[in-house]
Amino acid sequence: MPKVADGNLGVLHMLEYASGFRALEPLESERSLAVAKRGRLPDLIGLLLADATRLLVRDGLLSDYVTREETLTTLRGRLRVDDQVRRRFLQVDRLECRFDEHETDIVENRLLAAALAIARRVCVDDGVRRSVGRYHSILSEACDASSFDLGVAEGELVYHRRNEHYRTAHELGKLFLRAFAVSDLYAPGSSGSFAFLLDMNLLFEQFVTQLLRDALAGSGVTVRAQFRDRTIILQEPLLRPYAGIVPDILLESRNATGRRRVPVDAKYKRYDEGKLDPADVYQTFFYAYAYARPLDRDRDQVRAYILYPATGGNAGTRLVVRQESGATSARIIALPVDIDAALKVVGTPAVRDLPFARALCQPG
Repeated sequence: MPKVADGNLGVLHMLEYASGFRALEPLESERSLAVAKRGRLPDLIGLLLADATRLLVRDGLLSDYVTREETLTTLRGRLRVDDQVRRRFLQVDRLECRFDEHETDIVENRLLAAALAIARRVCVDDGVRRSVGRYHSILSEACDASSFDLGVAEGELVYHRRNEHYRTAHELGKLFLRAFAVSDLYAPGSSGSFAFLLDMNLLFEQFVTQLLRDALAGSGVTVRAQFRDRTIILQEPLLRPYAGIVPDILLESRNATGRRRVPVDAKYKRYDEGKLDPADVYQTFFYAYAYARPLDRDRDQVRAYILYPATGGNAGTRLVVRQESGATSARIIALPVDIDAALKVVGTPAVRDLPFARALCQPG
């Protein structure tokens, strides 16, 4: 269960906004999502997956030419000469053929079939299970997903004009394909137990990254996510890269004084209920110090930010790191992100008026 956000439906809104797919829009205008708040998140995502699959089935499942190799009694397509000579030398009643078959057993449909099979097992709401089961049966007749591998499929999948309408259903399906896990690998017996898990740390980071991109659009500030930098920690005496650092977000701007980078770390922790973790303070200070310019030190503008989820009017925390001599070395500013309030304004200019966004946009 999420610590913050408006229950399961809030988490789905966060997923939608962070990933860019829009699964809830048609559903919210057509029906009430009964499982949204009092039910389970897998049931809600299963309902969305079934509905997205329904639209694909209604419009006709995608089909394409698939190359097949079979041994036939009559020539079809092209003769595989090497295989014919090696396997059936001087035989004419059995021919090794290669031909193209126009069918629905393609990666786009296999991904959905595999995801629906998992959803059918992990969803518990009777209505959702019936809906998922119905479309799993249809997809199982259209393709064979028994040996489906998501890693291979993602390497093969390229979205274009013909299959772009599959993208939303695929994103929902990948949530099942990536998130379920055996609860006890060493348990005796043949029964299986599965847990549906979402990495809220990663989701919160992606969510605030998109919020910052929208809030800072047109301001001249570039939002860089997961920027790996191997120029900070070097090994002497040759100054070779020793280790990379990866701040969650870097805010980069340019003006007459040159380029400035301000690091931002997203922490999915309830810092509105307690003090900052010392480890997070040390990490954020290191980022602030690493990206500080001499000009920033002279102007007392060395700083870094921590963003954390909160509800209500939490004011955040400001820390100053001083040297033994008393000189200020850096400031660490922890700002709360009210997820419920943010979800109400995502995709609108009002995102710039969120308190944490206004604080980040202040001069200096």
